[in-house]
Amino acid sequence: MKPLNITPEEKEEIVKEIAERMKDIVYANAYRKVADALNDIDLNSLETMREIEVNYKLVFTTDDVAQILGRIRRAMKKRKRVGARND
Repeated sequence: MKPLNITPEEKEEIVKEIAERMKDIVYANAYRKVADALNDIDLNSLETMREIEVNYKLVFTTDDVAQILGRIRRAMKKRKRVGARND
């Protein structure tokens, strides 16, 4: 795979996109994750300061980054073309 030569602006957009995907995944599974965590403890005899643990493992690949970057670059080209027409 050839280098992607990501600009700082593109990197910022990639970070935003992955963060949005993470929020969607967490939100979609939050109820089930909390319910599962509470099933593991006896709610009738709560111990002081007992931890309730909810874990997520989110995995993204470099292919995800390349796909996001491609979409960002296509959108940027489209905005430039539209902007050029409006000048």
